[in-house]
Amino acid sequence: MGVKALSSGRGPAALLEPIAGLLASGRVLSEVGEVFPLAQASAAQDFSQVGHGRGHAVNKVR
Repeated sequence: MGVKALSSGRGPAALLEPIAGLLASGRVLSEVGEVFPLAQASAAQDFSQVGHGRGHAVNKVR
């Protein structure tokens, strides 16, 4: 699985490329709390806002 740096519109994606490289190399880990199908994007947003879950909410696109 590759890591791709995308901008959220708040700055250029190039600023994220060093972080993407660290994630891809395994030197920095990102914990996934729960994976949601794209149809449940609102549930993923709720999960991320509650603050009780550990890790990031991920929307599965494919």
